[in-house]
Amino acid sequence: MHNFKSREPERVMYTGAFTLNHINNSVVMFDSFTTFKRRLLGEVPIIFLGFCIVGGCFYFFLLWTKANQNNKIMTIIIGSLNGACITILSTLYKVFANAKF
Repeated sequence: MHNFKSREPERVMYTGAFTLNHINNSVVMFDSFTTFKRRLLGEVPIIFLGFCIVGGCFYFFLLWTKANQNNKIMTIIIGSLNGACITILSTLYKVFANAKF
């Protein structure tokens, strides 16, 4: 624009794909998909899957216990397997919670 005298910006609310980096005096690409959104996109399905696995295990053991209520030995075996399942799932949770991906 030739001989433009106004100091007011023309399109204040305009947000484009590029921003100015005042430190390097360069134009950089602006990423609107933040790290928080990326983490949510990856973590929410994993959390939901974990809840489904834990809930499914407990529901399966509940059904198995109801089907074998009269058999005392089977009740002890089912309770032991349920305890082992809780231990395994909690150990897996600790391993994956401390993992650095």
